[in-house]
Amino acid sequence: MIIVSLHKTHAQICTFAGGECCGEGITNFQLNGTPAINRSSTVNENGGFTNTGITTAVVIGQAYNYSITFPLENNIVNCNTYNLKIYVDYNHNDLLTDAGEEVVSLSDVPNGTHTGSFTIPAATLTGNAYMRVMMKMAATSSSGGNCGHTAITPCNLPADPVGFHGEVENYTLNITASTGIENLEKQNGVTIYPNPFSSETILKTNVNLNNATLTVYNSFGQTVKQIKNINGQTVTLSRDNLASGMYFIRLTQDNQVIATKKLIITD
Repeated sequence: MIIVSLHKTHAQICTFAGGECCGEGITNFQLNGTPAINRSSTVNENGGFTNTGITTAVVIGQAYNYSITFPLENNIVNCNTYNLKIYVDYNHNDLLTDAGEEVVSLSDVPNGTHTGSFTIPAATLTGNAYMRVMMKMAATSSSGGNCGHTAITPCNLPADPVGFHGEVENYTLNITASTGIENLEKQNGVTIYPNPFSSETILKTNVNLNNATLTVYNSFGQTVKQIKNINGQTVTLSRDNLASGMYFIRLTQDNQVIATKKLIITD
């Protein structure tokens, strides 16, 4: 059993208690970000928990392909199916448990190479986001074995009662807006003040808006407020019944995203 504390540049993500026994582990992980990740490793690497230190850039709204390879565990012929999950801390709150942050979930799959894709959501904060790739032995096996393992959780809590037979690899996604959005934000000079705020805040632009829409999302990516038919260069956003916390806004006009921003509401 090993205890590892994992740190990001701005906060601690979570402490993970891990362990492995029988030759299980990720031997290759790929993601077509910029630069592309193509990391090969041996099984049992670092006792089943690795902070790779690898960062790749991804763009909001784009889909990305992943590939993960893991072998059959040694000498456990009746426990030969596995679960796989990938988590991304889109809202930067260091939890990995919020809605939408489990971006890949495969259950009861055999050893070998598994591929798929996931899309970076529109209501996502730009900057570095933690990505955790996890695989472990499943509870039951295609060959009839009852292996006793619990489901994957981001920090293996509660701890698997028969041991974490699998591996965790940690990466960083540098999430950016598309070039078009970045250029529009600079061109339109979109600002919000005050931020944080407790009752209301004002969004300003350098250009005249014409029938624009301001949408507010909570940290789960759910729409909680929307202002339509915005004209002119300013719009006042009232708190109303929104709880304190972190939110994201998106300003759109003519089906084009003009700006995305983070908001903080305080009591």
